[in-house]
Amino acid sequence: RLYVGIEPEQQTSREMKDKYGVFAYAVSLRRQKDSMATAKYQAIIDGVETVEFEANKVYVVNSGMMGTGFAITHTYAIDDGLLDAFVLNQAARETITAAVDRFLDRDTPAAKQYYRQCRELTIDTDPDQPIWADGEYIGRTPVTIKVRSRVLSVVVPE
Repeated sequence: RLYVGIEPEQQTSREMKDKYGVFAYAVSLRRQKDSMATAKYQAIIDGVETVEFEANKVYVVNSGMMGTGFAITHTYAIDDGLLDAFVLNQAARETITAAVDRFLDRDTPAAKQYYRQCRELTIDTDPDQPIWADGEYIGRTPVTIKVRSRVLSVVVPE
């Protein structure tokens, strides 16, 4: 799980997660609403398609399932060799609506508009933005993310 555009002081705290559970992220998002800056993003998808947009955050995941058992999208497959990427922009309500539609498995045009699947994604921003991977700060944009299909063997009991 990787996301771009959240400064360290804007992270959802452990205290909030303990207090509100899965809803801590919504509470945190609401509190951040007025302090979130919009950046200009450029995304290069699979090395061939360039998309430019404004956003507060971009999320890139290899599995649409969160640790809580909720799915951020119902079209994902952990072994499909594809990354799932989506955009959130507090100033553009349709990006929030699209995320809710995906979460609720609604097949709407908005749900598809701010969501892409790819094997490789390069993200650059102006100004540069913080990058987080699995909850750890790893630097600032630009960043390239690639997925390698079927390279991890998992043994499960019968």
